[in-house]
Amino acid sequence: HNYEFRKLEVLLGNVGYVDLRGFVTAAAGGPPAAAAMQFLAYTDALIFDLRDNGGGEDLVAYLMSYLFDKPTHVHTARHRDHDEQAWTCGYVPGPRFSTHPVYVVISRSTFSAGEDFSYNLQQLGRVTVVGEQTRGGAHPVEFYRFPDLCLELMIPDAYSENPVSHANWESCGVTPDIAVSADEALDVAHRTALEKLVAEDADEETRRCRTWALETLRLRAKGYSPDPGALAACVGPYGSSVEVTMRGRDLAMSWGGRRAHDLTPLAKNRFEFDHGTQQVTFSMEKGKAKSLVWRTEDGDEWRMARKADGGAKRGTRK
Repeated sequence: HNYEFRKLEVLLGNVGYVDLRGFVTAAAGGPPAAAAMQFLAYTDALIFDLRDNGGGEDLVAYLMSYLFDKPTHVHTARHRDHDEQAWTCGYVPGPRFSTHPVYVVISRSTFSAGEDFSYNLQQLGRVTVVGEQTRGGAHPVEFYRFPDLCLELMIPDAYSENPVSHANWESCGVTPDIAVSADEALDVAHRTALEKLVAEDADEETRRCRTWALETLRLRAKGYSPDPGALAACVGPYGSSVEVTMRGRDLAMSWGGRRAHDLTPLAKNRFEFDHGTQQVTFSMEKGKAKSLVWRTEDGDEWRMARKADGGAKRGTRK
């Protein structure tokens, strides 16, 4: 299972995303964790998706190490006869993300080491936790098996303690900073990250891309559904090489003989494609599309007349 790293992605607005289903040992999972962080090195914020993370081993502290610029005490396991402190590593391969906004997405299925990662970073003020209250499994356990009796006992052998709260999440679970359903949590974390990034000082190009991404996410959240007749009114050729067609019940757009991209509705006469990095807006007249404007997150823009309305007209770039 690729050491439980199921998906890495750069989301719209240059937000890094990690779908992590469990924590293996640091010895085994260290190299893929370092590769994941290297892949996301040039993103501006991070989201760790732990909604299906049921726990695991000591990769927790190793992965936390990427979020601090120096060794940091994150957890203590208090045994009957000794204590074991967990600190972040003084060295990790690749870049660190010590100043990036970081979000952790959780659900009722997040447990044990997944809660450890969420709770301890939250108490240290390093992450914003988004999602549902977890169930609460904080104490390290030992398994005792008695095959002849068909019996297995799971007995806690230590008490978990956070260095800030001097408490843990046993039984009570991790309380999210932003409480939403598990299904909504990723979208809410993504929007929250972009709202923070938009408020930061940045160059014009960066600010434009972040604003584009945030506006797109807000429109997605409204869930616009166009009338099928309105979609059919957009079908046709535009400019010198763009073709808008129906593919099933959805619009699709192709140009220059390339494969067609599905157009996802955002608002009235406005659609997105290519993971939200590009948009098309149709200008309507008497219930039929007269022209379209094709825009990208980089600020490029092409205006194209519909051939049937105004004859072939080459798109102009602005």
